[in-house]
Amino acid sequence: MASRGLDEKFYGDDARAFGFELDSWCRLRTKWSRNDLSPEDISQLFRDSKNLDNMVHILKLLHSSASQLQQSVALGSKPMISKLSRGIASLPNEILMHIFGILAPAGGRTSRQQAIWLSHVSRRFRSIALGTRSIWTTLDGCASKDELNTFVSRSGKDSDLHLIFYMWVYDPEPEPEPEPDVPDFVDWCLPLASRWTSFLVLYEDGEIDRNDGLIFSILETVCADRRAYPRLQMMRIQQDPSTANTIFEPWELAIEKYGNRQQISGLQRIECDEYIPTPDPLYDSAKSFFASISWLNSVESFGDLGVLLPSLRALTVLDLTIQTSSRAVEFDDIEIGCPSVSSLTLHFPSLVFPGAIDGGSLGTFMGSFNMPRLTEYSFSVELELRNVEDKPDIELDTLFQFLMASFCLDPYRHPNLAKCSIKLSHTKGKMEWPWRPQSLDIPLVSLPQNVASLTVQTSTPHIRFYSSDDQYALRELRLLECNEFDVESLAKLVASLRGIKAWDRLVNFKVENCRRLLKYEDVVKIVGEEKLDLLHVK
Repeated sequence: MASRGLDEKFYGDDARAFGFELDSWCRLRTKWSRNDLSPEDISQLFRDSKNLDNMVHILKLLHSSASQLQQSVALGSKPMISKLSRGIASLPNEILMHIFGILAPAGGRTSRQQAIWLSHVSRRFRSIALGTRSIWTTLDGCASKDELNTFVSRSGKDSDLHLIFYMWVYDPEPEPEPEPDVPDFVDWCLPLASRWTSFLVLYEDGEIDRNDGLIFSILETVCADRRAYPRLQMMRIQQDPSTANTIFEPWELAIEKYGNRQQISGLQRIECDEYIPTPDPLYDSAKSFFASISWLNSVESFGDLGVLLPSLRALTVLDLTIQTSSRAVEFDDIEIGCPSVSSLTLHFPSLVFPGAIDGGSLGTFMGSFNMPRLTEYSFSVELELRNVEDKPDIELDTLFQFLMASFCLDPYRHPNLAKCSIKLSHTKGKMEWPWRPQSLDIPLVSLPQNVASLTVQTSTPHIRFYSSDDQYALRELRLLECNEFDVESLAKLVASLRGIKAWDRLVNFKVENCRRLLKYEDVVKIVGEEKLDLLHVK
């Protein structure tokens, strides 16, 4: 350890290590009592002893400095803590109950611990926590049986219950706390099956056990018709990305044993993270499907998704989050179709640009969607700019516009699409990039002809519309939180709409929460009062 931090005479210069290692401890503990030491050993012992003295001195200085800083922080934070305490004390119990519900939402991964912590803060907090039944409705597989009984008792006699199961596969190293016994937890929860409203299954890393899996333990009771789940509305399955390719089909295991296919009649929502289930009538009532998929596993995941979706006959909402990385991966030609879906949402958080997905691969991906009843489509892109200094601005502009244009769906496959929403942002952190997109160019010609409503939220200072013909039905344009917009931006946007003869067809022009650089009188002057609707600018 080389430093000049406290006292240079103890540390030496930056090129020299401090020189006190494990061997030094051993020598000082064992060799002082020996009589056969060589001159070299004696010299080394005295060097070790000197280093030990220096260490003790440094630690004393650190302790003194840290103690003084601790006292200073305590004095400085005391007024703030007092104000916070008085502020919390002044809040009525009803508001605190609402806050507690936010801190420990039903079914949340940390809700169990949050509920316990809240009940231990003070007598008042404990009283409020015990009166907030919703924070006690999460039954966590890590809890002891005594704790589970306490939670059920505090949740009320007939409350909805939200369960969290853990797929513990193997334990290469002992953990400080024992792993939960999955079969015991399942057996304990089964008598409460009529109150299950949601359950979350967490797959830990490693190979999943096909023969003694948790899902099998649960679903064999469904297939055997031993239990009913009248309130079960939501299933959440989260898998570690490292196990995303593991073959595991719990429905098949249960069906092989009992040969009985049933539905969970009240199931409304399925959420999957790095996991796509196989088709089965058990999912037939699901109306919403949410999935987070890694682009690196796109071949397997989207292939499985393409097989699953056509079987979900009641599905109307599809929401996909696509996780990308800096490594570009090609997308295979796979069809992702569902005849019943009416709403599609795509999220691309932290999309590395340039490099993660090129416009060609994205275009292939977007071309794979086939949802003839789709009426609403939204996509959000959060750019994570990397290495933009390595390319000329004109090349980056071209790549960016090509990328954004590639998010358009095939208009011929989606003739009923009527509403579109675009959100463009960038990751927080480094703000002074040598290049940032200045304009979001929207090709109206790429939108289906029936799109009448378009919402745009962008971090760029400009929006430009272009089209090669006038065959479009845009009647409503909504700008939402375009905080880089100013008078010039708005004027250029309107000019681009006039240039393609789309302005006169607009019935409503909404500007919402674009407050940073736009004023009401400026918007009225450019847009005109007859088109303005729900205007929220200062």
